[in-house]
Amino acid sequence: QNQYKILLQRVTRICTEAYNRNVPVFMDAEESWIQNTIDQLSYTMSLKFNRKRAIVYNTIQLYRHDRLEFLKKEIETARKENYKLGVKLVRGAYMEKERERALKMGYPSPIQPNKESTDHDFDEALGMVVSNIDAISFCAGTHNEKSSLLLAKASFIVVVGPKSANNASAAAF
Repeated sequence: QNQYKILLQRVTRICTEAYNRNVPVFMDAEESWIQNTIDQLSYTMSLKFNRKRAIVYNTIQLYRHDRLEFLKKEIETARKENYKLGVKLVRGAYMEKERERALKMGYPSPIQPNKESTDHDFDEALGMVVSNIDAISFCAGTHNEKSSLLLAKASFIVVVGPKSANNASAAAF
């Protein structure tokens, strides 16, 4: 309890300074067993600092099978509580570690069953953030060609309009 209070004070100082300097703060995602604390910190800081623009960004690892639903709820919460949601979308980095721990400790793995499921949820998340761009600022951490093209096309549609998306002469980028 006391350690969390100290952590909260430190993160508040960092976010205050970032807000004053108008620079973003990206909260990195970690293993599932500590992610809830990071999510709570991100939410608390977003309520305080993301009223006008996104300063605080929470990282969402789409290799976890529960994170697409988490993102949906985060969007709803941000809209309801009137703050700009900042998110960084990534596939994830702790797959083997997560599966080993789940097996060792006897709980269901929080990880997607395969890469295709991860890719699917990542691409769904891209569509979700782009279609809610009025309420979200985001960063997409990917080197996946299909996801990058999907994001470029979705962004083009938002900027130029759906009728121009397939018109080669309407290129804006």
